[in-house]
Amino acid sequence: MRPVLIGTDVCEKTRKRPHAFAYLDYVNLLAKARLPAVLVPPQPEAAMAALLDTASGLLIPGGDDIPFPNPLPEETPLHPLRFQTDSLLVKGALERKLPILGICFGSQLVNHLLGGTLHRHLKNAEHHKGGARHDLVPVKGEGQKLLGEVWEEASHHHQGLDRLASGLQPLVHADDGLIEGYRHASLPVMGFQWHVEKQASGADRMILERFALWCDDARSNAG
Repeated sequence: MRPVLIGTDVCEKTRKRPHAFAYLDYVNLLAKARLPAVLVPPQPEAAMAALLDTASGLLIPGGDDIPFPNPLPEETPLHPLRFQTDSLLVKGALERKLPILGICFGSQLVNHLLGGTLHRHLKNAEHHKGGARHDLVPVKGEGQKLLGEVWEEASHHHQGLDRLASGLQPLVHADDGLIEGYRHASLPVMGFQWHVEKQASGADRMILERFALWCDDARSNAG
């Protein structure tokens, strides 16, 4: 069975050697949909390409901030090894038209790599970080069809989506108008700013169901 690849995080531990790890919440999320998971630590580009050739989808988890050349005082730049690995995974999945689910940092990364922009530190960051709770309002049509009606969610980000990249369409906004979720108009790609893996709402479950259907289609099309 073709697995779903999960980007892993990287940290510095003993002897200053980088260690890759993953939050089990993401593995458990895929297990709920009977999707096997393969964690992808930093490795040569050719090895990642071989993994992508056998995959049915890609999940990019939450994490620190995109490492811009001029970090702001409020930013915690992602480890460069993880940024490089996740970027190659996203680009490879897009080339292969594989399903992609971006969660929190993952949603920002996909938008960034496709040419969109970010609010690097929200003026009302206290409304969105540290588990602050606020309403999420689906966009009429596709957003309501996928996510249902208005509901409340916990928020853990100080950055936010600004201009969506070409091809991306908003699905849901926060109660202050900030884009909190999108999907691609022609590719099986979705990104959400809150932590879908916590499965705290009916919308989370519907997102997982849609992603699982996309992955099943990818497996069927691959034979």
